[in-house]
Amino acid sequence: MDGDGDNDVVSLSSSLSWYEAPTWSEHVIAGTTLHDIEVLDFEGDGDCDVVGRDQGSFGGSGATLYFYTQIAPDSWSQATRSVPEGEGLVSADIDGDEDIDVVVNEVWIENRGANLAAWV
Repeated sequence: MDGDGDNDVVSLSSSLSWYEAPTWSEHVIAGTTLHDIEVLDFEGDGDCDVVGRDQGSFGGSGATLYFYTQIAPDSWSQATRSVPEGEGLVSADIDGDEDIDVVVNEVWIENRGANLAAWV
């Protein structure tokens, strides 16, 4: 997550956080409760970004997709997008244009470039 070559850990609990190896110090990305996440370089700028959503089955709502863009390891911007209620998500290059798109339920959210906020 911080580009130092160590494998860090992203955690979902009462917040979305990442833990820095080898000291395991916590870095909070957002206070949002999520159930499903993907951690990839969606912007193509060399750092990790996060996309996720909660799950309606546990009292939350799976109708919002949250995008977190890493500005720096301790600085993130957030954008949201309404999606059909549900759970689960997957990230892949759906249209073969060499960038990572997101699919939830039967909705394809096309990667529209470096600014994740432009996806919403």
